[in-house]
Amino acid sequence: MNEDQPKICVKLGHAWAQRLLVSGLLLMSLVGTGVAADIAKLRRTAEAGDATAQYELGRAFDKGKGVEEDELEASRWYARAGRQGHKKALYELGDQHFFGAGDVPFDRVRSYAYWDLAAARGHFFARLRRNALARFLTAGQVASATIIGQQFMAGGARAVGTPGPAASGTAFFISSDGYLVTNEHVVGNATKLTAVQGKKKWPVKVIAVDAINDLAVLKIDGGSFKALPVISSRRLREGSKVFTFGHPNPSLQGLDAVYTSGEISKLSGIKDDPRMFQISVPIQAGNSGGALVDEHGNVVGVVVARLNALKLLAETGKLPQNVNYAVKSTRLLLLLEEQIPKAGEKLKESHPRKSRDPATVRDEVKQATVLILVERGR
Repeated sequence: MNEDQPKICVKLGHAWAQRLLVSGLLLMSLVGTGVAADIAKLRRTAEAGDATAQYELGRAFDKGKGVEEDELEASRWYARAGRQGHKKALYELGDQHFFGAGDVPFDRVRSYAYWDLAAARGHFFARLRRNALARFLTAGQVASATIIGQQFMAGGARAVGTPGPAASGTAFFISSDGYLVTNEHVVGNATKLTAVQGKKKWPVKVIAVDAINDLAVLKIDGGSFKALPVISSRRLREGSKVFTFGHPNPSLQGLDAVYTSGEISKLSGIKDDPRMFQISVPIQAGNSGGALVDEHGNVVGVVVARLNALKLLAETGKLPQNVNYAVKSTRLLLLLEEQIPKAGEKLKESHPRKSRDPATVRDEVKQATVLILVERGR
């Protein structure tokens, strides 16, 4: 048992024992005396996708009722039910990680994540447990748990024995009917994409990619969205003010989009690549795919990369400061014209080159920015 567990267990209490007894009785009422025929029937129903059967089969493996006890197999069935929103299954996943069950490791952050999901679906005891556990977690751990929960419900985060957590990036809407833009390297080889904005999430499909310029066009079907206008970047000069919103390191920095600003440092990229700008806007892992926006609220580029600090340190003995890059919007406009039917009608009219309230501009860009969760290799 982890040395932190006894202290937390005392705070959370031991009402869990009574709940386990009641749940065991409910399970016995479902599978009778636990004969093989009952379990086989339950498994068939579970494999057909029934969330209640998946949960009950998880309970069977959890408590060894009619089958050999197997905490890892129980976790897998709880996960399948939990992704369908089964609040009891989510609660059990939280329990498994809190107490450390067999091959399921003690993990307070994952326990919080699953209890939080169960609480959001009305599980009373999950809410009590989550609130009590929060006292023992840092703000960063709570933010990490939120990301784990989002990824889990999107199909990306792992239950024990399943593929690892999803990668993530940033994207932005360029039409009100759901077209988005991000980097090709964000979505490359993805088996599943999910856009997240606050408590909202949508499945995403890839419409087109431009690997040479590291751009990708995505689509969300249905709904109406806040979009940003895309203009030619030819007017920009060194020193032009630009900014971005993105989702860097969401497990540490949270789900809310992060604002950073700077200037155009150079009208070309690495080794004078004419397709890119060098920018002084601070970016981190997860900012890839965010909109680079001028002071009027127009997209003039797509955030793509930062200089490899460790490589430069090895080569020169010096660390770079805010040496980052964005693909020019002229490249993006070509892709949009080629890949979006009637692109000229769908894209938003540009904002005129006159002074606008900076807070209003920032709010527009933030509303058009989403976190992209990426699942690979499933």
